[in-house]
Amino acid sequence: MGADETSDRKGPVGFVERLLGHGHIGQVAHRRHVPDFHRFLRRLGVNFAVSAAFMLFSLGLGTVGYHAIVGFRWIDALLNAAMLLGGMGPVGTITTTGGKLFAAAFALYSGLVFVIAAGLLLAPVFHRVLHHFHCEFEPSEGAGPGGAGASPERPA
Repeated sequence: MGADETSDRKGPVGFVERLLGHGHIGQVAHRRHVPDFHRFLRRLGVNFAVSAAFMLFSLGLGTVGYHAIVGFRWIDALLNAAMLLGGMGPVGTITTTGGKLFAAAFALYSGLVFVIAAGLLLAPVFHRVLHHFHCEFEPSEGAGPGGAGASPERPA
């Protein structure tokens, strides 16, 4: 589909295609089948690994920060970082101004880590569900163009 053909499309997709100046939006998502279950599991596994690595990095960052800035022992720093990343809140008492600022910043960061990790884990699931909605159905035998069971043609 060329750029001149997209000007005839109406609705939000046509608007975005005209705005971007090309007709590639929406063409990749329309498949004739849902990707196989093994591909879904592989994507879920990769996203889980990335999410786990991000959580471990954040746990290390928090542990080092609580140890270096707040002055907690290593085990207490690990406990505080893990509790914040888990959504439970800090355990020890923080007395220094720098430590309180670090704890506040790490608490906000921990909230973002939770949202990002949840998004990474749920993305393959939502992607698979969206594929179910974008599948084209083959026309049943005997159904002519526009008849019962026919699907609108999509450009190649």
